[in-house]
Amino acid sequence: MGILETKVKASNALVVSKKINKKWNWLFNYEHHYNGRVWVGWDPGVWYVTLHSSIDQVITCMATYLEKSITFTVSFVYAHNNACDRVPLWNYITHFNHSSTPWCLMWDFNCVLSLSEISGGREHWTPDMQSFKDCIVNSGLGTVRTVGDPFTWTNKRPQNPIFKHLDRMLGYAVWFQQFTQGSAQVRSWGLMDHNQIFFEEPMQINRVVKNVKIALRDLNKRNGDLHVDVHSLRAQLEDIQLALLTDNDSELLTQEKTIVDKLNIVLLREEHFLLQKSRKLMTNANSRCTSTTIDLSNIVCTTLNEAQSNALVEPIIDLIIFMTLKSMKHNKAPGPDGVNVEFFLATWETTGLSFCSAVKYFFETSLMSPEINSTFLSLIPKVITPTKMQDFRPISLCTVLYKCISKIIASRLKKVLPFIVDSAQSAFIPGRSISDNILLAQELFRGYDRETGSSRCALKIDLHKAFDTLKWEFILAVLNKIKVPNIMVSWIRACICAPQFSVKINGIVHGYFKGSVGVRQGDQCHLTFSPFV
Repeated sequence: MGILETKVKASNALVVSKKINKKWNWLFNYEHHYNGRVWVGWDPGVWYVTLHSSIDQVITCMATYLEKSITFTVSFVYAHNNACDRVPLWNYITHFNHSSTPWCLMWDFNCVLSLSEISGGREHWTPDMQSFKDCIVNSGLGTVRTVGDPFTWTNKRPQNPIFKHLDRMLGYAVWFQQFTQGSAQVRSWGLMDHNQIFFEEPMQINRVVKNVKIALRDLNKRNGDLHVDVHSLRAQLEDIQLALLTDNDSELLTQEKTIVDKLNIVLLREEHFLLQKSRKLMTNANSRCTSTTIDLSNIVCTTLNEAQSNALVEPIIDLIIFMTLKSMKHNKAPGPDGVNVEFFLATWETTGLSFCSAVKYFFETSLMSPEINSTFLSLIPKVITPTKMQDFRPISLCTVLYKCISKIIASRLKKVLPFIVDSAQSAFIPGRSISDNILLAQELFRGYDRETGSSRCALKIDLHKAFDTLKWEFILAVLNKIKVPNIMVSWIRACICAPQFSVKINGIVHGYFKGSVGVRQGDQCHLTFSPFV
């Protein structure tokens, strides 16, 4: 953590910093400025930090994240307000020796790069803006992808508000290679005139879940096998009840009540465990589609209008993600992440920010990490004695992140389906019922067996393995034909193409292979694509 513009005297720095967090270590730059313009604090149990160098406008540290042994260089910047006073900062950055270690700079540069980063007040170009640009170019720096408010400073004047993008995060090339999925998160300013800005790797939610899986596995070992506990308690209860047939001792009655209470608790746990194992869940995918030209000119006639297209790609905000997660069904079997919806809802204060960042990262980049894109196939027998693969129904078990992403996409597509799917399609469309076609078929077939009249023929067609053999190229071609926005098509491509499977047999995971065709039953996206088939 870094604190800027503290206005704390050097004699009070240690006392004040310990009040912030008495367990943290701190660095100051009072030797360069009487106000100690930059403070850097860290938890020594999480980070190992050493001072690299400092001036009155920046403190540069070498930081190591102890858990992962990841080392990088970070410069905490608080530039002067005066353009002339910022010249030493530009020189410091330009001549900084960062070697091969990932290096980033963050916080208040007190300068914009272009007029588009100013809103309100007098907007005019200044030579200092060019100096800042030259500094970035000459140093080989790039802007770290920013998520949140584009303006990070405000003058807090309701009558004449001014907004500027003064705070930012820059990185050297090696930084982007090390932290490929990271982003600078901007949070609201609250009582301050500057927004909060910090770096986050969106996919850290997968590390959180992995740690939870390890903890749950240890917990399961300590608590023993549920089935064994049920069998043991039943045996104890049977012995006590047999003894009560010949002796109504009060101590035995107390023991019986205790065993019954324990057995009810264990039976409830076993029921939840078996219920989850029997559930049919959802799936996962990424993007490995080949480009195939499919002519749909004589098949698809209806297209989306501009308003409908815009509705499909509206920004994804934290509230939408939370409400989507909350609306998902509970008590479902977990996927490769090992957790279900209830886990994230119960730990939302801790995991919510990372979860939302991971979801928004996907919708901003159309990229899905392998952790999210893995799927368990649970084989459910369709007959009493299965002897071949056709006797099993493969049920895909996906991660909660993937299910949340696919449900957001599906919920948006469902809103426009009634306008583009032919009225003859009665199933899977809101406001339509498949029973309408059943009633229509009954009317058409009334008297169909009469010998008099013209010749007639009827075919009842059932597409064998329809969803298992559906080509991804066809789905994407249909979406493009009805003028679904390209960004929405890229989201869907990431969700349905190139799924990666492992087969789960008797609780043990086997293999790791990629799919090449079809959409999986139970997938949120699959439910939306059904009408296109």
